[in-house]
Amino acid sequence: MSKLKIKLYIVLGLLFISVILFFIKISLPGKETLPFTNINTKKYSDTSEARKYFSGDVDSILKSYGIRSDWIKTNSSSISFPFFFKEVQIPGDISGNEIVSELSDFISYQGFSASGIEEFKSGNIDLLINLNDNKSPLAGISLTYKDALKRVAPEISIVFTGFDKYVLTECQSVLSSEEKFSVVLPDNMERSDIQAAIIDSRRDFILMFTVGDEDNLTADFRKKDRDWRTKFYSICSDYEREKPVLIKTIGSDKEFANELLLEFKKCKDYVFSDSLLTVFESKESGKEKVDAFFSKILNEFASGKMKFYFLIEFDNKEMEYYLNKVSSFEKRGFHFRTFTEMLRKNKN
Repeated sequence: MSKLKIKLYIVLGLLFISVILFFIKISLPGKETLPFTNINTKKYSDTSEARKYFSGDVDSILKSYGIRSDWIKTNSSSISFPFFFKEVQIPGDISGNEIVSELSDFISYQGFSASGIEEFKSGNIDLLINLNDNKSPLAGISLTYKDALKRVAPEISIVFTGFDKYVLTECQSVLSSEEKFSVVLPDNMERSDIQAAIIDSRRDFILMFTVGDEDNLTADFRKKDRDWRTKFYSICSDYEREKPVLIKTIGSDKEFANELLLEFKKCKDYVFSDSLLTVFESKESGKEKVDAFFSKILNEFASGKMKFYFLIEFDNKEMEYYLNKVSSFEKRGFHFRTFTEMLRKNKN
């Protein structure tokens, strides 16, 4: 047997195995509880209710990935598919298998079963929906990749402050998250444990200093302080040149604030006034505060804004809720970046 034939048989064998594994994967029973928050999670009481809501609920899942309505073509019931057949075009940056996995969980939750085949070369997937062991499909969904399609989504950089108010273990837990965000390194020697935790975590952090009037004893820099240049030179030498510096004016001495900005630009690549960042504040607290923040992003994105820089203070419980919820926005294609990443990207 020639080497070419052997290679061909190997490729065909691998293709057969991958199709079987994919079929087995999505035919397994789904989760007992639904992870979805953007659709009606109530179980359908009967087939007529399924006919009424199934198609719309599937669309809701698809749209949670940033798939636009005009990328979804729904054909009404036919002999082959009594419920519906959907032709869905998806951009290349979406995982078709991830969509199928979520759809399969939802389908199983509603008492139906799902089976599908993935085309080896293109990655396109055909999904069939059946009722229990009935071999005749009730509905079908075809996911087809289209390179020309692009999801429109904003870039978001969030800088969290207030970590000096955290318990060390809480701080370490947040810093270990895989989500992308930056933090303000506390300028508080009493919380050197928090400073060390942030630096050791290799989490992106920024340096933020306040500039105040002569009578403001809480300001980091005041013109009347004779040793302000000593502190300035210490900061320049202690941190690498690329570390961002934010100057926040909390008094009326704009002239000194501008002078300090110019001085920092001599030793740091990224130096800004706090006007670059939108300080998010809310009368709400807890989950309501976090929800208000995400609503602000959605509203401004709907108005056409594509780049966001935020400075936010969340307590530990609010941060936990944020970290659990942000994945739903990433799924839609929203780009969350560290502050340094955003600066580098815009600089180039």
